[in-house]
Amino acid sequence: MEWLRPQKGSDKMLPLRKCYERLVVEWGLVGRLRDHVRPPSSNSILTAAEEEQVRAELISFLQKQGFDCDAAIREHQPFLLSAWRVLGQLMPHCLTCKKGCRQAF
Repeated sequence: MEWLRPQKGSDKMLPLRKCYERLVVEWGLVGRLRDHVRPPSSNSILTAAEEEQVRAELISFLQKQGFDCDAAIREHQPFLLSAWRVLGQLMPHCLTCKKGCRQAF
């Protein structure tokens, strides 16, 4: 699973992971997550503005890698199909590997 355990010299996701790690610290997400699960909540842990920034960082990263994608969420779709397609191109083994790998996304 490239995202969790990248192979030496092939860590294509490092810049995005570092960006997200920075946001986790800046936003205090570890403490917020702890508070979010005691008591359990069905509300999003991220604010709308934070969700937008996470999406924007993902799209920016993918575009810098030379991929054509956008942050549009099509009607009746729960996620960014354009970004999902590009992630599949960037890490094709995750589309064909065992069940555990697919569940990482």
